[in-house]
Amino acid sequence: MTIFEFSLDVYQKLIFPKRSLGDPKKQFIVAAENNDLSTIHRLIESAKQKDVEGVVELKELLSAKDQDGYTALHRAAYGGHVEVLQYLMKYGANINNRTEDGWTPLHSAAFWNKLSCVQLLIAAGADLSALTNSGQTALHLAVSNNQGPETLYLLMAQPGAPVYGVRNKLGDEVADIIKRNTPYGDVCYAFSEPVTNLL
Repeated sequence: MTIFEFSLDVYQKLIFPKRSLGDPKKQFIVAAENNDLSTIHRLIESAKQKDVEGVVELKELLSAKDQDGYTALHRAAYGGHVEVLQYLMKYGANINNRTEDGWTPLHSAAFWNKLSCVQLLIAAGADLSALTNSGQTALHLAVSNNQGPETLYLLMAQPGAPVYGVRNKLGDEVADIIKRNTPYGDVCYAFSEPVTNLL
């Protein structure tokens, strides 16, 4: 067992004590984090069969949250589990669901630089302007992760991307953080008001 696997095991035991892992909702969330598509499929099929219409049980499963408010979709997004993310979205998982801290799955994927997940969520209509409880957009989080510019560039290229005009609780616009913390400050000029007004 690697240190990562040990840490993940300890984390899961803290978030979901052993007595609660029999709960299908908890299993569903853990399966999404572990990229376990077969368990997710089994639980979805079971939820569809328990209820005549399948909708109520399935909706409950898709909207189930852990103690911090993370859904299976959040867990798949921050883990970079593209197939799980697609599967959950296919069954109607809410792409703008929020954690206790106000994070959407897009916030999670952007912070952890999971480019493919960010692309899927944007294509599905995820809210680029959604704010966390601390006033952060997905762009704020993408620039603060210091893991590479790919996700940042993708988010900045979206129509209406809040590079300017949205300040977090510390008073920073995305452009302020980019200029201060990264070597990509020149990119901000391309998204500045004088340039975008020319378009």
